[in-house]
Amino acid sequence: MKHTMTHKLGMLAATAGLILLIGCSDTTAPHPWAGTYSTATKWGGASGTWNAFGDLILASSTDIQLNGVQIVNPTFQADTLSWTMADGNAGNAKIAFKTSSSDTYYWDTAVQGKLFEGAYQFPGEGWSDFRGIVD
Repeated sequence: MKHTMTHKLGMLAATAGLILLIGCSDTTAPHPWAGTYSTATKWGGASGTWNAFGDLILASSTDIQLNGVQIVNPTFQADTLSWTMADGNAGNAKIAFKTSSSDTYYWDTAVQGKLFEGAYQFPGEGWSDFRGIVD
């Protein structure tokens, strides 16, 4: 009886571990959108000017840095990344990753490769346009 109970407990623990392993995603693995993105922000809508903003480095879904500062609690939903000041970040952001774009609001000409388009909000300011591309 003791051997059977030990065997059942062992099988239960192995099954629970397998379920846990299957249910978790590896947040440290390279992300499909991984890369170093040269970024820029633009205030003033269509008549605004793009200004270099530094690098966004995306290594995994949890290892993301903007200008050398780790992003706290980044959230991915499909190909959209966001983060908030409420989590201790320097600003709010919501960006959509793409492999090409011909949106003349963000780019002078059509661009190819890993890129993103979206918005960034500095503390105490409104939202500004935000773009980035892997060089």
